[in-house]
Amino acid sequence: MICPKCNCQFEAKKKRAQPKKIICLICKKEVFRKHEKAKYCSNKCKSIASSNRKYRVIKVCKQCKKQFELIGKGRKESQKRQFCSQICWYNYKRIEKKRNNGYIQIYVGKDYPGAKKNGRMWEHRFIMQKHIGRIIERSEVVHHKNGIKTDNRIENLELVTPQLNTAYALLKSNEN
Repeated sequence: MICPKCNCQFEAKKKRAQPKKIICLICKKEVFRKHEKAKYCSNKCKSIASSNRKYRVIKVCKQCKKQFELIGKGRKESQKRQFCSQICWYNYKRIEKKRNNGYIQIYVGKDYPGAKKNGRMWEHRFIMQKHIGRIIERSEVVHHKNGIKTDNRIENLELVTPQLNTAYALLKSNEN
């Protein structure tokens, strides 16, 4: 631009944005803001809005096949998670959780009847407990009919006394 008094050239300053009337999305106050994209009346309302905006994803559990919702987790975290609960994760991984004695342990929760303090239980005892509808007593033993400790089908399990279980073990050892 050229000055009308002295005819020298200069750059014109940009016009300042005129304040616009907005309504805060949180507290519904009417305020004037210069920025076009302003949505909130204060930083307090802005922080409230950002805490309400959470990342939501619906996924299907790999173990129980139920849908579950991840709220407030980031994209990377939601891509990693494949199970709806720790119980489903543990039961999915249970095949690797064979103990030295060959039996499979599952996680059922610390408050489950018959579970140990760490929330784990032998899978064959859990299946028999579900089948008979009561807690298995300490004086009862779940016997695998075919002798395969990881075959926990209900057809292969029977509830016996410790003496009878010992007798079955002696018979099996005499056969070999």
